[in-house]
Amino acid sequence: MHLKEEYAFITILFFGAFLGFSDGSCVLPWAGVWYDSAFPDNDVTFDNSSQSVLGWKIQAYSTEGTNWVCLEESQVDNKLLFRSLTNFGIFSIPIFMFRCIRWTKISDDAYLYYVLADEQTNIANQRLYAEASDTNLTIETACSATNPPETNEFHVIVRKGRESSARQNCPSLLLHNFTYIHDNGTMTSCDPANGSADGCSNRQQIEFDFSQCNTAVGFSAGGVYYCLHSETVGPVQYALTITPESVDYQKTFKFTCFVLQQSGSYIYASDTKGSCKRTQSPFSKETDGTGFLKLLSFGK
Repeated sequence: MHLKEEYAFITILFFGAFLGFSDGSCVLPWAGVWYDSAFPDNDVTFDNSSQSVLGWKIQAYSTEGTNWVCLEESQVDNKLLFRSLTNFGIFSIPIFMFRCIRWTKISDDAYLYYVLADEQTNIANQRLYAEASDTNLTIETACSATNPPETNEFHVIVRKGRESSARQNCPSLLLHNFTYIHDNGTMTSCDPANGSADGCSNRQQIEFDFSQCNTAVGFSAGGVYYCLHSETVGPVQYALTITPESVDYQKTFKFTCFVLQQSGSYIYASDTKGSCKRTQSPFSKETDGTGFLKLLSFGK
C-alpha cells in the first residue's frame, strides 16, 4: 500500500470510531476443539459459554491475534459476526478486526463456511472488516462486501477426532487409479513407473503410495486424504481434503487442497496447505504447496 493510501485507510478508521453501533448476541452452532482449514497451522477451540474462539490466528500491522468473540448471529441466513479481542492498532490508533462468516452444515462433524468481507490489500489480502473501535458493529454493517468470496473460496471446520465421519465423496477427477510425476517447481520426481495413487478403492478418499516414491504430495506423512468438500468452476475442480493421521503442524498438516483439471490424457493437480486459494492453478506450484502432479489414469 502506498503512503497516501495508508493514511487514507487510517483516516477512515479514525472517523469510524465515532460512529455508534448496536450490540448483538449469538449462540455458536459448535463447541469444543475443531480443525479449521482457514487456519491450518493449529487447532481451533470454540467456547459456547463465552461465545469465543481461540485459534483464528491473524497477523496485521506487526501484531498477532488469535482470540475472537461472537457478537451477533442471523439465524435466517446462518451468519455469525466475530470481533477480535486483540487491538491491531498502528500510529496510536486502535484497530479491531471483524470476521463475518456464513455457514452450512455438512454433517454433525463438519461445517462449510465463507467469509463475507472484502479482501484487505494491506493485510495480506485477508477477508476482514477493520474498524478503529472496539464498539460492536452489526451484521448489516460488517457482513457486506463489494467483491464477495468466489465459489472456490470456501473453508471447512471438522470436529477433532471425527475425520472419518466427516468424509464426503471425492470429485470425479480424483476417482481413478493413477501413476504420476511430481513437479516441485524446480525438478521432477516419481517417474510414472514409481509414483502411484489409489482413488478407486474408496470413493471418499485418495491414497498415495509413498513406499513407491517418497516425494511428499500434500501434507500427510502417510499419503491418505479424506475428501471433505469440492466445488467445480468451469473445467477446474477444487477438492479440500483432511488427513486422518496425526500431524506436527511443522511439516505435516490436517488440510490439503487439490486443484485439478484434465488436459488431454493427463489430469494436472496442484496442492496447497489449508483451504483452496482463489487463484490456485492446477499447472504450477503454489507458494505454500509441495508442487503439482501430472497424473495418468489407469483405472476407474
